[in-house]
Amino acid sequence: MTYTGMVYAACGGSLVFDDMSPQELAAHLQKLLNLAEKGDDDAQCRLGVAYFEGHGVDRDYAKGLAWFKKSAAQGNAEAQFRLGEAYFEGQGVEPSYGEAMMWLQKSAEQGNIEAQGTIGLMYFRGIGVRQDVGYGLAWFKKAAEKGFMPAQYELGLAYDSGTGVEKDLKQAIFWYKKAADQGSLRAQRRLDALGEGEKDPVEDTSAGQKKQENNKK
Repeated sequence: MTYTGMVYAACGGSLVFDDMSPQELAAHLQKLLNLAEKGDDDAQCRLGVAYFEGHGVDRDYAKGLAWFKKSAAQGNAEAQFRLGEAYFEGQGVEPSYGEAMMWLQKSAEQGNIEAQGTIGLMYFRGIGVRQDVGYGLAWFKKAAEKGFMPAQYELGLAYDSGTGVEKDLKQAIFWYKKAADQGSLRAQRRLDALGEGEKDPVEDTSAGQKKQENNKK
């Protein structure tokens, strides 16, 4: 249900685990471990991703969470988001919306767009919090203005349906186009339905879009 970040470009870097050979990956993970043990928050977060997703190591939620917590405690926004997501979905921990919101808030305040979008989702739909559509939309807008595709689609849908805002097709089309330009199939379908279709979108590959769309089915 959350807007998870791209696993392969997590924690503020461009590391693509799947593009590495087993030997390269093993060597890189050892380097990350050396840095992480010296307190490097980015390396700690990357190791958390490796363990959480099983890249070059056996998947181990406990070890992944341990590294995320070390990184998050140092203020790493991506690690904070990952912790929030884990508590939200109950991955390796007992689900806790309270813990999820705490970490998501810390991450969102640093500008993490996935965290901002997830907070928007929680308030907009009343997931684990008292529903507040207006507050949810405010968080969607923060993320959408920074280019976060799922939030752009959600804003378009809100203006399209008049949910939490006055119905405004001009604004709906504006945000649908922003999302469609990044490959959102749902946004493109709405544009087509509104007579604004211009192109055939590519498959959605932006952060979290596939997961978010699947969870809405």
